[in-house]
Amino acid sequence: MKYKNKTSGIYRSDLEKNCALLLKENNVDYEYEKYKVLLQDKVKLDVLSIEKGKTIKTLRKITYTPDFVGNNWIIETKGKRTPDFNIKWKMFLKNIDPKYKLVCIASNKKQITDCINQIKKL
Repeated sequence: MKYKNKTSGIYRSDLEKNCALLLKENNVDYEYEKYKVLLQDKVKLDVLSIEKGKTIKTLRKITYTPDFVGNNWIIETKGKRTPDFNIKWKMFLKNIDPKYKLVCIASNKKQITDCINQIKKL
């Protein structure tokens, strides 16, 4: 199930906007939605798969794009965690570049602040 977030300027939610403001206030450089991780490459199926009356021959690749990325850290802001998100998040953690030493999920301002404090310790 997807939740409809109210967009807030270039950000997809108020939580993302607040995270960006807190990062700026703390002089932490970041990029927004610039890093994409391949979770599963495109796959040609060896089995006959029929979905909604259509034959499926290939599966599209699956990628994940976290919200905020720095030199060695990532912050994902997430209000509601869906079952789909939980699966993709586990795949993401398994496939991220090892240069990232800190990965945070933040659901509110306090958690964002806690993440930023950890970033400053890196």
